[in-house]
Amino acid sequence: MSNKILYAVMYAKYSEFLGTGTTYMGGKVLLKGLTEAEISKYEGTVNRIDRLGFNPDDETEQNGLSTGELSSIMSRLATQEPNEVLGVLSIPQGRWLYANHNDFKPKEGIKES
Repeated sequence: MSNKILYAVMYAKYSEFLGTGTTYMGGKVLLKGLTEAEISKYEGTVNRIDRLGFNPDDETEQNGLSTGELSSIMSRLATQEPNEVLGVLSIPQGRWLYANHNDFKPKEGIKES
């Protein structure tokens, strides 16, 4: 198992597995860095968004989620009913959200202890 850190996102209501992290969307979701080994310990459903790839330049010949597709996936979190799915984002996906998505920009995050 890799020690590479990935971003894990869950609805705060069901985030006991994650423990503490940074909340977004008015406290609805929690984001935290985890390793593959930590992710593998989750016994529920894991949505590996990181494995879809990322194409931040939206180049047609390159594979991976466009910024619009990633933004749409994450925006749906605000409108759907909370569930116990653990979402996993790659570092580039998480950094793009942090810099560009209104619900995940630093001013929205509230650090929990």
